[in-house]
Amino acid sequence: LLRKNQKIDLGGIAKGYIADKIIDFYKENNIDSAIINIGGNIKVLGQKDENSFWSIGIYEPKKHSEKIICSIEAKDKSIVTSDMKGHLVIMENYIVIY
Repeated sequence: LLRKNQKIDLGGIAKGYIADKIIDFYKENNIDSAIINIGGNIKVLGQKDENSFWSIGIYEPKKHSEKIICSIEAKDKSIVTSDMKGHLVIMENYIVIY
């Protein structure tokens, strides 16, 4: 690295790799619907149920409010967020990241 005290954090790559391996394991064992959260790295397999995708809700990160500012409908996708807290809760029909 070119500057003093610069660092590389490979945590995001490691979390993504592990999430992919878990999904591979699920597929090998005939699991077709799952959601994984590894420190803000969300990986979804299949749909939540026959009629709906997984719904990932995202809070306003700076205010740490309880208001969901957007949601992402996902099937067989990765969703990665980053902020100072990186917490996740489940509310009603949403997996909520803030």
